[in-house]
Amino acid sequence: VVCRQPPLELVELMYAYNPVAATERGFGEYTLLHTACLCHCSKNVIEFLVKQDPLNLQARPFPPLFCAIDHETKMEVLEFLVKSYPDALCSCDVASVTPMDIALMEQLPLPIIQLFFSHYPGTELKV
Repeated sequence: VVCRQPPLELVELMYAYNPVAATERGFGEYTLLHTACLCHCSKNVIEFLVKQDPLNLQARPFPPLFCAIDHETKMEVLEFLVKSYPDALCSCDVASVTPMDIALMEQLPLPIIQLFFSHYPGTELKV
């Protein structure tokens, strides 16, 4: 259902019916948060899913931030994910690629690159 970019009210209703859904893993070990990021769900849906299980921000094989990095993702979603779990910026996927690598390879807009640099753990860079 999250691949159809549902309104928050529908996601809340589904969660009320089946609260375990937010923590279950599906195909490829993706959580519902991974899928919602991949399918460009709204920020309020992403926030709701994180609120239900904040540990999903750290899910493996890679954090959901990886699923959100592309030209179609709204900046507010990327900001929320990065601010909620900045350590995701240091994570690597199964090919040893970081979120910054993806952003640069995909030639994403400069504000996304600046967001990643400004929140990279251990840096004092302010853009």
